[in-house]
Amino acid sequence: MKKSTSTILITLLIFQYVTGQNALMQADMENALETVWQKKEMIDAEIIDHCESLDQWQGGGEASVSLSMEQYKEGNGSVIFSTPAISADGSAPYPTSYLVRSFDGANWERFNRISVWIYAEQENVPFVYLSMDLTNEGEERVPDRFRKKGRNFIKVETNRWNRILWEIPALPRDRVSSLAFVYTINGKAFSGVGDSVHLYLDQIELQKVEADYEEGWQVAPGKIAFSHTGYSVSGDKSALANGLDADDFSIIDHHSGEEVLSKKTEIISTRFGAFQYMDFSELQKAGEYRIRAGGITTPPFKISNKVWIETIRKNLNFWHAERCGEEVPGIHGNCHRDVCVEHDGKKIVVNGGWHDAGDLTQMIYNTADAAYAMIDLADALKSADTLLSQQLAEEARWGVDWILKTRFGKGWRHNFGGISKWTDGIIGTGDDLVFEAKNQPLENFLCASVLARAALYFNDSDPALSTSCLLSAKEDWYFAKEGISKLNVELCGTAVLASTHLFELTGDTLYKNSAVEWAAVLVNSQQKAYPAWEIPLTGFFYKSPDKRQVLRYNPIGNDQAPILALDQMVRLFPGHEQWMGWYTSIILYAEYIKRSAELSNPFQMIPQSIYHLDEIHTPSIYGFQQSTLAKYAKYEEKEPQYRQQVQNGLPLGGGNFLRTFPVWYSHRGSAGIQLAQAKGLAVASQLRNDQDGINLAEKQMQWLVGRNPFSQSTIYGEGYDFPPFYFVSSGPIVGSIACGIQTNGNSDVPNWPASAVYNYKEIWTHTAARWLMLMADFANGGLGDLREKASGESPGFEVSERILNDKEVEISLLVTDKAITKVELRGFNLSVDHAVKHVQLRKRSSKTLKWRAEICSVDKPWIALIIANDDMATKTEIWHNK
Repeated sequence: MKKSTSTILITLLIFQYVTGQNALMQADMENALETVWQKKEMIDAEIIDHCESLDQWQGGGEASVSLSMEQYKEGNGSVIFSTPAISADGSAPYPTSYLVRSFDGANWERFNRISVWIYAEQENVPFVYLSMDLTNEGEERVPDRFRKKGRNFIKVETNRWNRILWEIPALPRDRVSSLAFVYTINGKAFSGVGDSVHLYLDQIELQKVEADYEEGWQVAPGKIAFSHTGYSVSGDKSALANGLDADDFSIIDHHSGEEVLSKKTEIISTRFGAFQYMDFSELQKAGEYRIRAGGITTPPFKISNKVWIETIRKNLNFWHAERCGEEVPGIHGNCHRDVCVEHDGKKIVVNGGWHDAGDLTQMIYNTADAAYAMIDLADALKSADTLLSQQLAEEARWGVDWILKTRFGKGWRHNFGGISKWTDGIIGTGDDLVFEAKNQPLENFLCASVLARAALYFNDSDPALSTSCLLSAKEDWYFAKEGISKLNVELCGTAVLASTHLFELTGDTLYKNSAVEWAAVLVNSQQKAYPAWEIPLTGFFYKSPDKRQVLRYNPIGNDQAPILALDQMVRLFPGHEQWMGWYTSIILYAEYIKRSAELSNPFQMIPQSIYHLDEIHTPSIYGFQQSTLAKYAKYEEKEPQYRQQVQNGLPLGGGNFLRTFPVWYSHRGSAGIQLAQAKGLAVASQLRNDQDGINLAEKQMQWLVGRNPFSQSTIYGEGYDFPPFYFVSSGPIVGSIACGIQTNGNSDVPNWPASAVYNYKEIWTHTAARWLMLMADFANGGLGDLREKASGESPGFEVSERILNDKEVEISLLVTDKAITKVELRGFNLSVDHAVKHVQLRKRSSKTLKWRAEICSVDKPWIALIIANDDMATKTEIWHNK
């Protein structure tokens, strides 16, 4: 049979993508924040070192320091900082070379920016990374205890002079003792890379400029906070500002220049202050537009049902650049061929999969979640965008292959590897790394879930791979089950997901029965009764049925897992006796997210968690989780910080507080948590056909691409004013997503300094995976169609309720469709006789059915669900919450 021309073309394009023949995407630097910095007008300036003398300069580590009279930017010379690119024995990760300029307690408060010219030389590399470290010994000491404040990682392009700018408006600088330039020796990404690095420094200057806004809920002066990527056609569309000299705003067609909408600007007041709110949701014509208000006009953005599609392509670009064990031109060679995992006297080379971050670490959590997300999204896009769907599937195979490759069987596998350096690829030399295999239930369930999902997806296109995935998934599931010592939500969310996929593949009731058992743990770990608080939130999960500690994550979010699991149960087993309990948990969680997000108006950023001042902590078992609580033994010294951070949240009552951002210490950055919560909400909203929930989930994506107080995109190469990130080892990659906006100290206020430092500006595959997870819920046959499904057609009946008293409610159903012969009422916290009613309509007639239901407990929400003809597509909710 002949292949069609289009099929051949798609196959060729995928081959080019997979084999790296297509060059990686390049960012449009005209839209980068670095370009804005270069164009800023200086208000004041003072050169503090012409770099023509070594007075006050000192080298350390492997560095040597001298003067150059040949290579300089201005004047007669420059300071040379030379260092080896690889440590002498090749074994130690992160040795450093550094160059320090002493300043003997100088006061720099008159200025808010440092400028320095740097020229880098190293053979066969496009850029060199190093950090600028400022030390202040005044009223507030810098660096801070985590050695992040006062540090900025910079990219220096080789063989040319680079003007490096670092804005420091909030950095303490009343008594500056030194400014250091630090180079981290972490090996050579390519075999042909030079063995040494030479850095020339010249013209260190203090400057005063209009510095970027970096802390607060108010929108940056002179900015409009909007979604740089754009808005879905039928979704909510709004922008925010503060201090604009305007009572109205206009939407301008970018191409014609015509005004297509003009409206009054609404002033809204929230707990975060007053804002100018611009709502243009009624504009539902696809196109490219700008917002104009008070003399400010935004750059263009799109309105489209496929508005997010380009972010998926950029996201894939990031994943391909992060591939380990394959040459990625411009990033690294065929790397880490001498990194192994060991078990029972056997070893496996573990290169493959993806580097997790700038430090080259690999974790099964990120690889498994990413592969799962890619497969899910490939499935969602297979009709709407065949090429992109197949590219996603091929990238997913890269992760699936690594999961299969790095397992010894019987539950033993490679789970975590802190690589932290480029190695020489030769087993037996000093830079080899060997990790120990682990046998842990959560990780095995996680792998079982993605392998089972892969087996389902590849069953037709690659039966051999599908079979291999199924066999491995069944074995991983079995040994995960055997290894369970205690059931909790973290474990059971992933276990249910793995079990339901294996049931879909095999029909074996062992998987169904186990899923039912573990789903009960999820349902019983949820707050359903109204707590005795001033703001009585319900619907959030605890870590276990004992309900002692709220389920939360930091910095790696997995909040979506219980909802994905329960969604699977609801869809697969509609007639099960526990079905209404599963569905109720989904409703209550979604309404908790929606209600808590109202408390962060007007941005509607989903708050991270509820904290109690005196709670006792058991650490998370998912991924790397920093302890965020006071009374976990390892962190008892942090209790004062913990309490202050909690009290800076919104008081709920009874010693409980709602934090918009996590309680955190060293690791900060909220994007992964926020996107995980949004994923759970999106899945719930799709199941419920809930337009409001869908819009709120989309607002979390909008936050990341500019609808935030700083009006900056946090995705590199997407939108406008995207800043430089912590790109160490990999370099700048289009589609990479920063860990996210942080807070300063113990506050609960967004903070986004110009400094590029781990981990809030570090590129993590975790955040990129969560973005792809969320995309699957906006890609049903074409991005935006979910809303059309959400609006839906009438199910052939109308439902209403009348609350009779505190203990009774009357539910009425007007049936207008003669095809409806059976109606069922399923309830939570309701007792009703004759839940199933039968009806037979004549032509052009109607009939009203009524149920008188008893509210079992006034201390809980109640929910009624109407289902016609056993068809779940007709389900209609009625519910009541305080």
